[in-house]
Amino acid sequence: MITDSLMRELIMLDNGISLKIVVDNNASDGYLSEHGFSVLIDDGNQKILFDCGQGDAFKHNLAKFKVPLSQINKLILSHGHYDHTGSIDEIVSQSKAIDIYAHPDIFETRYSIHPGVEARDISIKQQQLEAIHSLPDEQKIISTDMVQVSEKVFITGEIPRNNTYEDTGGPFYLDKQKEAVDIIYDDQSVCMDTDKGLVILTGCCHSGIVNTMDHVKALFSKNIYMVIGGLHLVNATQERISRTIEVFGNFGVAKIVPCHCTGDNAIRLMQLEMGEMLQLGYAGMEINI
Repeated sequence: MITDSLMRELIMLDNGISLKIVVDNNASDGYLSEHGFSVLIDDGNQKILFDCGQGDAFKHNLAKFKVPLSQINKLILSHGHYDHTGSIDEIVSQSKAIDIYAHPDIFETRYSIHPGVEARDISIKQQQLEAIHSLPDEQKIISTDMVQVSEKVFITGEIPRNNTYEDTGGPFYLDKQKEAVDIIYDDQSVCMDTDKGLVILTGCCHSGIVNTMDHVKALFSKNIYMVIGGLHLVNATQERISRTIEVFGNFGVAKIVPCHCTGDNAIRLMQLEMGEMLQLGYAGMEINI
């Protein structure tokens, strides 16, 4: 639990974009935590939701922020796992004009299968799929390419996997027999173009944060100022974490806000190297860009 002294902390960048972390594994007082992630982006003209948690914490925390579901204009889905897609049906029911952005592989059935443990279905739940399919085609923007969502907000599209030391971060498969490994090609991030540089917002970053930064840099040819979100380093080796920290430095990233699936060990090691550059994210946190 995050103390009151950290509640609703602000990181000021003065570009007219505000971010509210709606769902995270950690939460400030009065907010609910869960294994999941969701961030509300307000660019001054639109309210754009990036993921929507598992569902239980989402509605409570959004109400705590005093944001009605009906005010959400767009929903971006980072990838097709249950802990990022759990409230689509409620959002669609309250905001029928909403546009939903996703990669085409988001509809795959997928499993997490640890040794000696029964396969666990981690796909988008059926009722959430039905909510997506209920929308008119023009409100479903399904693409592998970079998409501009608003003047300053972009979706990366599918991220190339170019380095050898980043993997998806778990035993992910497309079948219970473990014959088809799930590369999670649908994993994508959001990029915001600000005066201080690019701000990358990640869901789980199964593509790898280094691959993601390489892709964003190639798309925009600008410096990366901040990285916010889940980095899926929870099962990462010491070597991968160390190389990730090194690349953050090489890219000149000034601020990092790790959330969700980053992992305690990775956060501890990053804090040792980065000090005040790093600030742990949590549900209830506000970031003004």
